[in-house]
Amino acid sequence: LGKWEKALQLLSATVQSKLQLHTITYSAALSACEKAGEWLKATKLLHKIRMDTLQVDTILYSAAISACEKCGEWVKATELLSTMLQDEVPMDTITCSAAASACEKGGEWARSIVLLNAMMHLKIRSDAIIYNAAVSACARNGEWVQALELLTVMAKGRVEKDTVTFSSAVSACEKGGEWTKALELLSTMAQSKVRVNTIICSAAISACEKVGQWSKAQRLFATMSQGGVETST
Repeated sequence: LGKWEKALQLLSATVQSKLQLHTITYSAALSACEKAGEWLKATKLLHKIRMDTLQVDTILYSAAISACEKCGEWVKATELLSTMLQDEVPMDTITCSAAASACEKGGEWARSIVLLNAMMHLKIRSDAIIYNAAVSACARNGEWVQALELLTVMAKGRVEKDTVTFSSAVSACEKGGEWTKALELLSTMAQSKVRVNTIICSAAISACEKVGQWSKAQRLFATMSQGGVETST
């Protein structure tokens, strides 16, 4: 049996022996489900905790949302956020990060942005991980305008952009055929001293090729070679 199965068996035995259950016991079982990615069992267990009128805190919700995130269950993850608000349980960066990642896996860029706006309203600190998830969700759908707007918001909020951020943004521009924006991002990376990798350069080259900017693509390929970025032919 897996650890989460053993945890649930122990929980069941505790109920059958009529021992008094408390939040710590449930928390341990919920954590085991979260680590195993058993989102359905985790959410059912959280529901039972609420029905048993035990104290439900941020840690318990975060574990359940994280279990949903592991399986890309963005619908349930966002539902749990709504339930947190109903229960007046405070959200934190970890909770929102897990929900944002779930939305990213589902390509739900609009919901990612709604989540970021909600965090601003609730004055919850947003970090690079959450923004990267939102930018990545935009990239999956070719929403380059939204991706670039998120980069602007990051700059205003002094959230540091990294290789992952730029990689997703360039990918969004590539899918939208925005080769000039893709090249501008490469320039920004150089100015910010953010490392450029093969994936980012390849996306920028692809953006140029899609609109027939062969000279730009060849020039970028040459720059990659000179800059020590690995190229493939």
